[in-house]
Amino acid sequence: MTSNQRLKLFFISELATIFKILSTVILITIVLERVVGMELHKSYPFQGGYALIAWFLTSLLELSLRIFKLKLKKKYRQ
Repeated sequence: MTSNQRLKLFFISELATIFKILSTVILITIVLERVVGMELHKSYPFQGGYALIAWFLTSLLELSLRIFKLKLKKKYRQ
């Protein structure tokens, strides 16, 4: 595996980690808003149904990046 290929895999992995952290933060706000009853500030972008959609999309993006990384890793090893 060349250094350029390792660098691509590293950036994909880091991007997937960022999406995982973002989806965790959104999930925590969903729990705080719905279960605990905490009211979020009006400027917070992910409230109500939008929070569920944002959590689903970020989780899906994270999963697809991890799958893409595995496929690239398999391709680079051949």
